[in-house]
Amino acid sequence: MAVEEPGWPPLREFAEGAGLRPVPLPVDDQGLRGDELERHPDVGAVLATPAHQFPTGVVLSPQRRNELLRWARRRDGLIIEDDYDAEFRYDRRPIGCLQGLAPDHVAVVGSTSKLPAPGLRFGWLITPPHWPPHVATARRTDGGQAVWPAGGAPFRYSRGYQAEIGPARLHEKAGFHLALTRLPPEGEGPPNSWIYDTR
Repeated sequence: MAVEEPGWPPLREFAEGAGLRPVPLPVDDQGLRGDELERHPDVGAVLATPAHQFPTGVVLSPQRRNELLRWARRRDGLIIEDDYDAEFRYDRRPIGCLQGLAPDHVAVVGSTSKLPAPGLRFGWLITPPHWPPHVATARRTDGGQAVWPAGGAPFRYSRGYQAEIGPARLHEKAGFHLALTRLPPEGEGPPNSWIYDTR
């Protein structure tokens, strides 16, 4: 399974925990370098954060999105799209999921960890059409929580949830800009601290 490099360590650990060998793919200012998949013909799945890559904050460019989707169709591969906060971004308009463009080749993982409360741990997995029976069986046998088919995704896109997100975005945007005005000029902060402006 290919993973982003740099990337969020738990995603790499997820691949290792599933018995897979994580193959690091570089990330640049256009996002994940999907062209590197040609060097790894044994890779059949990619774990990616196209809407907001961590830790760089970059959004996968349209060209790279198309490149990754072409790979999945050609290879009959799987893209696991971690859409961890796309609706919460305040620095640009939200972008659509890859899953909507290639539902047979993309599984999207999402959560409402930003709202209403992180402790709620309410998330979902939207899978390719033929997966639901297998996913439900796997969750029951590994001791996971209850599986509600399509339970989380409609909530995230409901009017009520979207009504909460709008004011929260404005609040977070104001806080972000306030923090930027109070930071020391570049090079004058503590030597072991880094601030990333991912706008």
